[in-house]
This record gives sequence, C-alpha cells and structure tokens, in this order.
Amino acid sequence: MDELILLLKKCCPMVDFSKEKNLITNKTIDSMDIVNIISALEEKYNISIEFDMISPENFDSVESIDAMVQRLQAG
Repeated sequence: MDELILLLKKCCPMVDFSKEKNLITNKTIDSMDIVNIISALEEKYNISIEFDMISPENFDSVESIDAMVQRLQAG
C-alpha cells in the first residue's frame, strides 16, 4: 500500500492519500488528477482501466484504488 501512496503522491502532491477517504465525493481530486492517476496506475501495474471503472467506488480512497488494481491484476 505504501508504494501505491507514493505513486499517488507524485500525481497529486497536495493530497494526503493516507487519510482522505472521499477523494471524488469531496472533490479532493478533479478530472485531470484522475487522468494522471489512471495513467500512472496503468504504467506501473501494467493494467488497463476502462472508462466505466472511473467512479467513487474505485477511486474514493487508497483502499478502493488498491482493490481495483488487485482485481485488474488478477484478471
């Protein structure tokens, strides 16, 4: 999880990903942040994130992002 937090911090240095639990819901990150995060995740973890996966369910917290990455890596 620490590796994921470091990756997210590179995309959005002003966000405290270890504490924030409503990244999208509270508008802590915006659409450009999400695009940057998706690009970094796809490159780092060799996954493909489809448009329909961009939702609070998958991007509202580090835990939800990690769970999505795990699901995508599992196939």
